[in-house]
Amino acid sequence: ASGADSTVGGGNGNTASKEFATVGGGNVNTASGNRATVGGGALNEATALYATVGGGGFNDATGDRSVVSGGYNNLASGPRATVGGGYLNTASGFAAMVPGGGANVALGNYSWAGGRQARAWQKGAFVWADATGTNFPSTAANQFNVRASGGTRIFTNAAATVGVRLLPGSNAWSIASDQALKEDFHPVDKQQVLANLQQLNIQNWKLKEEA
Repeated sequence: ASGADSTVGGGNGNTASKEFATVGGGNVNTASGNRATVGGGALNEATALYATVGGGGFNDATGDRSVVSGGYNNLASGPRATVGGGYLNTASGFAAMVPGGGANVALGNYSWAGGRQARAWQKGAFVWADATGTNFPSTAANQFNVRASGGTRIFTNAAATVGVRLLPGSNAWSIASDQALKEDFHPVDKQQVLANLQQLNIQNWKLKEEA
C-alpha cells in the first residue's frame, strides 16, 4: 500500500499505489487510480479515478468512475461505464453498460448491450441478443434492437394472456386469439360485411424494384 492513505486489506501480491486506493484482498490485484477500489478476486485492475472492480478475475476498470462488478475478463474503459459481470464484455462508451452475458460490446456513449455477442456501436443504441452465437450489431444511433430467434411475446395484463406475439421466422405480429380469452360475442350481418368490403378500394401492386 504505497499511496497516501491507501489500504490493502489482505490477500497476496496486491497493490494500492495511489491516494486513497483500496484493495480488499484476493490475489495480484491492483488499484492504481486515485480513490480506486478492487474488492477481491484475482488479477483485477482499477486504474482510473474512482474506478472499481468488485471481484472476479482478469477484470479491468480503466475509465474514470467506471465499474466492473465481477465476472471474468471484462473491461469498463469508458468514463462512467459499467459491466455487471459475465465474460469477455466491454463497455467503452461514456456511461455505456453491459449488464452481463458473454462477448458483448457497448461502444456508443449511453449505449446498452446484453445477451450474447450484442454490439451497440452507436450512441444511445440498445441491443439485446439471444444465444445464437453470431454478432448482432446496431446500425443507427438511438436504435432499439432485439434478436429473439425463438419469438417475441408482449402481454398487457398480469396473467400474461392478452397481448401480441411475433412467432419464430415471422415478420408480422399475431394477436393472442384464444376464444377462451374473449366474451360478449354477438352475431354479425354477413351481407353488411360484404357490402362494406365492396366499397373498399382494393388493388394489386408491386415494388418498383421487383420483376
